[in-house]
Amino acid sequence: MKNEFSNYCKVLGVSEKHTQSDLKRAYHALIRTWHPDKFHSNEKDMEEATEKCKLINLSYDFLSEYPNYISNFVNDFTDKTSQTKSNPPGNQYGRTKPNRTKNRDEYRAKHTYKGEEYNIGFPDCEVVEVFIKSSFIISTGYDRKIQVLYMKLAGNRLYKYYNVPETTFDDFLSASSHGEFANKCIFYKFKCDAYVY
Repeated sequence: MKNEFSNYCKVLGVSEKHTQSDLKRAYHALIRTWHPDKFHSNEKDMEEATEKCKLINLSYDFLSEYPNYISNFVNDFTDKTSQTKSNPPGNQYGRTKPNRTKNRDEYRAKHTYKGEEYNIGFPDCEVVEVFIKSSFIISTGYDRKIQVLYMKLAGNRLYKYYNVPETTFDDFLSASSHGEFANKCIFYKFKCDAYVY
């Protein structure tokens, strides 16, 4: 677990003692640099950028949820330790080892945002998911060829906006407040379809 944490910190270029704002800033800078749509004219570079984005997304997802995972792990360990002290199951010291493998697998299987689980990806698997994690927006993605912007909101709601210029998507990623930008420049300006995803 420690190695994964260190490796993901290296991918995003943040220290192991980073803050959530450091993490978010590094993530957005890397996504803007490596988004595959920037490399649409060269197939090889686009494939490399897609792979880098997958690793960047995986790193960000892991590190942004890591504090919750550690908190749950410590609480789980504390609960088991306090139970064994009152009624030890054959352990002379009253301690049990936490099942780290089980907890790690549970962590990997769940993607949460503000306590709610959500599904990763978009219906169009070619679209790279960019995690925003603002007040209500989980992630976004953009298909440059057909000018479609995907936006995943809390509650597993997915919106597909049509005829969105690439500059609007770039401005959305760069905005200081993603929710405010979406309200002013996306939600009411473009035709959309809504899905539960």
